Amino acid sequence: MLQSQIEQSGRERLIGLRDHLSVCAGDIGIAAGLALMAVPILIDLGRGVWRTDQGAHGPLILVLGLWLIVRQLKGLKRAETPGAPWLVAIVAILPLYVLARMTGQLWLGWIMLMLAAVVAVHELLGRAGLRALWFPLAFLALMVPPPGLVTGPAIYALNQGLASGAVDVFRAAGADVAAGGALIYLGPYELQMAEACAGMGSLASLFAIGMLYLYLRHDGDWRRCWRTVLAMVPIAILANFLRVLLLMAITLGLGDGVAQSWVHPFAGLILFGIAMLTLILVDRLLSRAPSRERKVDDAA
Repeated sequence: MLQSQIEQSGRERLIGLRDHLSVCAGDIGIAAGLALMAVPILIDLGRGVWRTDQGAHGPLILVLGLWLIVRQLKGLKRAETPGAPWLVAIVAILPLYVLARMTGQLWLGWIMLMLAAVVAVHELLGRAGLRALWFPLAFLALMVPPPGLVTGPAIYALNQGLASGAVDVFRAAGADVAAGGALIYLGPYELQMAEACAGMGSLASLFAIGMLYLYLRHDGDWRRCWRTVLAMVPIAILANFLRVLLLMAITLGLGDGVAQSWVHPFAGLILFGIAMLTLILVDRLLSRAPSRERKVDDAA
């Protein structure tokens, strides 16, 4: 009898060890699959997009996004039953990922990677994992700027608007200035409103960092800060407009060589900080104002 119990206990331990090793192998396989998808894109980003004004915020978003994932994983337990088979991601997502790699569409490839990560989280952690990690994954999706086909019309419109507005301001101040499309004729200087001057990079950076700030400050309750989210676009555009005015003033007063030196990126950094402080101030003011959601909660 005792021998039989010992043998039964031994078999149960072996079965438990086998199941544990099987689970670990599955987890390693999923992690390896995500890594194989992510590494080529990260290498291409480091060689290209991250060196431009529009994608310079990418490395910061990557670091903050990984920190958020580690932060949210605390306290989460593995799902007792799988949420969705990993095979679904392979069949539905991998072909589009391969197509993105073949055509050089980094943005599409990164979105496919994020969708694969969503399936992996659902597989490993279930719905509780998705509820805890949806924002970090969405935040990481902002790491790669959209393709020019999407941002092109917005960049063109912002270029025209900023150039026209800046010319009106300097003309009202009595300066010899004129605009022709994306060109600004300022005294003896001819300035071109490049794509970077449209502010898409600063807008993307402000949106990403602003969303992270709001998520942490309001504990993920977007009902308390949706109005601040709407204010991000005009704040970013206004900050970039001030940068254009500042660089034009430096060009007119100190010359084009000074304006295009280290002053150019430094002005962008300073005005980004001002935009972020403005966003924080707007959020605090709007948080003090009574909202419909708060009134409903109080009535309940």
